Amino acid sequence: MWHDLWHLITQWVRDNPELLAAFVLGALAVLSFVVVWLWKGGRSHQPIAPVVVTIPMASASESSPNQAMPTSESGQATDRLRWKYKLLVKRYKRSKQTCTQLTEQLERERAARVDEVHELKTQVQQKEQELEALRTRLRILENREGDVFWQSHGLPREPAFVAKWHRKQRIVSFLNFKGGVGKTTIAAFLAAALAEQGRRVLLLDLDYQGSLSDLCVQSLSEVFEKRLLIDNFLTRKQPDAKALLDRATEVHLPGGFAKCSIVASSDDLQQVETRLENRWLRGVETMDVRTILLSALHDPRIGERFEFVFLDCPPRQTLACINALVCSDYALVPTRLDKLSLNGACRVLRTLRMLKSAAPGETRADTYEPPPAQGTLVHPLCPQLELLGLVINFARWYRKQEAKLIRSQEEVKARMPHSTAQAWGEDVHVFSTYIAERDEADRLPLREFNRHDGAEFADAFRALAAQVLERVAQYEGSCAEIVPSCIVSGAPRVR
Repeated sequence: MWHDLWHLITQWVRDNPELLAAFVLGALAVLSFVVVWLWKGGRSHQPIAPVVVTIPMASASESSPNQAMPTSESGQATDRLRWKYKLLVKRYKRSKQTCTQLTEQLERERAARVDEVHELKTQVQQKEQELEALRTRLRILENREGDVFWQSHGLPREPAFVAKWHRKQRIVSFLNFKGGVGKTTIAAFLAAALAEQGRRVLLLDLDYQGSLSDLCVQSLSEVFEKRLLIDNFLTRKQPDAKALLDRATEVHLPGGFAKCSIVASSDDLQQVETRLENRWLRGVETMDVRTILLSALHDPRIGERFEFVFLDCPPRQTLACINALVCSDYALVPTRLDKLSLNGACRVLRTLRMLKSAAPGETRADTYEPPPAQGTLVHPLCPQLELLGLVINFARWYRKQEAKLIRSQEEVKARMPHSTAQAWGEDVHVFSTYIAERDEADRLPLREFNRHDGAEFADAFRALAAQVLERVAQYEGSCAEIVPSCIVSGAPRVR
């Protein structure tokens, strides 16, 4: 108890030096008054003697109470009090200066702490934003719905989509989300028909099943050994046009044509796509994995070697398929004349319609810059994509001279215009050239494109190639002065 009382008193004295000085001065004054009063009262019966006071030459701050003592005890006490008073004033000023310094130091420390707190709050806000982004990605993964999944983030400004008016090459995606419609066969033999006319075509096999590679490459083992594959290209840190062209393998066509090349694929493509997709979703991948082919295929070096780039897409919305649609100028949808294939074609058209716009049903602006989609979870991926049309494959003729199909295919053909227009939002072009059903078509090597027993089969693709060129010219006819003459005219060129 006494210890606490003593601690409290000493703390109060340190915190209030001016009050202590005033108290001491008051006490000394009272004590001096009492001493003087007692001293005068005790000598009141004696006569008053003259008082001699000697003033010291030294200042009060430098002298001590024992120097130059006055002859009178009252004067001596007064000098002591004066000296003590000045000493207390000095101590008070020193204490005040120390208090001011401590106050300034505390203010500086407080400002530093405030800055630290502000910085910590900023870091917390950044972490909250990162956490919210991760939550959004997690919700996307939990509710993965194909096109919405890929459209959850807008495309970056770089690499930018180069308008086809400023490029020599035209990029076409062949896709259908239903398998078995002959998509790969049409892409391969249409490329052969264009190469026969002297046009240079680059094929990209984006399906890990590698059907297009089997059709076009004679020695796949050598290609696999040298890793001249699309999956090896996608894993590069800088997947540019040179790296893609280095992986192109020449396709041996009949008649000595050397106008067609292919970048093959292997089973590893599926694992590469999954790994890149996961890295992109977790924010580990620095580049946007949806624009890998865009940065390579829109390079002028591609246009210097090839006029057309055909992308054989898988029947799924994989990373490679999205890459193809993001960089393509046109889309071509092969289909069969049966109910399931028609439903698959309509599903492709609905998907393409959504990928072209920022939201389902939104009117697309006529621009190659993806419009902003602030406040929405769906962003446009390929607003530049145009639909060339549908190609009928595996046609079965009842009377070929009359161009009459079998009854089941005629029924599907009759329903096709309404169903496709409803899915696409407008009338869909259907190429008048039908590819007839041929048992060995999917097994026929591309080098036997125009063999004598398959002349009719090759003629169908030659006619389809002419119609495709005509269809492209319809889209680009308004800018004929900057479109290559071979595309506008549609006439075959001399090799």
